[in-house]
Amino acid sequence: MAKMRVLVQAAQLTIGEEDLARGFVDAECASQIELRSNARCRIAFRPTAAWFNFVHIYGFPRSVDFGTDGGGYVRPLERQRSSMYRLSYRFELRGDTRPGTYRWPLAIGLESGFEDPAAAPDAVYGSSRTSRR
Repeated sequence: MAKMRVLVQAAQLTIGEEDLARGFVDAECASQIELRSNARCRIAFRPTAAWFNFVHIYGFPRSVDFGTDGGGYVRPLERQRSSMYRLSYRFELRGDTRPGTYRWPLAIGLESGFEDPAAAPDAVYGSSRTSRR
């Protein structure tokens, strides 16, 4: 059994000139997720926009980093069956991104019964690369 409730989700994100000059935009506490599970499961993120190259997600026991191919966080089987995550995001912007207000760029889903023998507990899936911070 695995159930996820999205309690809070930002609907949009504003990118300003200062964000473009820095090369990234932050979205603090943009998602709040409640997860109940009695098995390992994967919280999957799928990009729905093309104005960023890479995203860093903070709020899980480890950060999650991925590119335009998407990624996710595998929650290991824990004694505590219920977890609450407050997620913040850093989007590394593409060079052709323009200032403005955009729809939230990630779809969030849950995959239960996720079995990957190669995955260690607390595994993070997605692209790996060195990021500029």
